[in-house]
Amino acid sequence: LWTQDGNQWLLTSAGVTGKGESVTATAVFTIIDEEMITWQYRSLIIGGDVRGDNEPVTMVRLPPAPMPVSN
Repeated sequence: LWTQDGNQWLLTSAGVTGKGESVTATAVFTIIDEEMITWQYRSLIIGGDVRGDNEPVTMVRLPPAPMPVSN
């Protein structure tokens, strides 16, 4: 389930691991600007084991490749 909250998108999900353990989590995508967002798992629970929030990961759009200079 995706929910927008200001400059953040929250993704709430549930599933099952390959080992049959239940998994629930909320991923938070924060829009910094047109070129950068951060991503972080919060409330990650695997098989009843509550995991701490992970550190935010920053993702940056790659610039276009340089154009060759013609002589």
